[in-house]
Amino acid sequence: LSISTGLTFLAGKRDAGWMGGVWAAGFFVVWSPVFGFGKLWYEAFLTPLYLLILLSYDPTATRRSPRSLFWLGLLGGTAIMVKQHAAVVIAALVLWNAFAGRRVVRPLRAVVHDTIRIGLAAILPLIALAGYQLARAARDATHANLRAT
Repeated sequence: LSISTGLTFLAGKRDAGWMGGVWAAGFFVVWSPVFGFGKLWYEAFLTPLYLLILLSYDPTATRRSPRSLFWLGLLGGTAIMVKQHAAVVIAALVLWNAFAGRRVVRPLRAVVHDTIRIGLAAILPLIALAGYQLARAARDATHANLRAT
């Protein structure tokens, strides 16, 4: 709860000043028990990931660095790996990125490249998880074959 509260404060402070950060953190602390925060490990883990995505995204940037797009995608892919409904949030982020990019008069080609970079980085945690699961399945199959003989 304390990591999420601190990140909520930082997100509120970035967008609405110091008092906005205090208000956002206070709102989070008061309402988190009502929403059942912390009952399931993946729900508690998803909140800091969403807040890190929110903190690392700047919709007013006229140019986005490949590093920031990589981290956005990596955080998004990790969130999808933790809970699949995060794909809806990441899709909304990608759409918002495209909309905000066009609003600050960025060329369509740059917006498409940014979207592709976020998507490619988001796939990395999922590929790592698939590789881990395949290696684990192969190990289990090998152990089962050795026990059978």
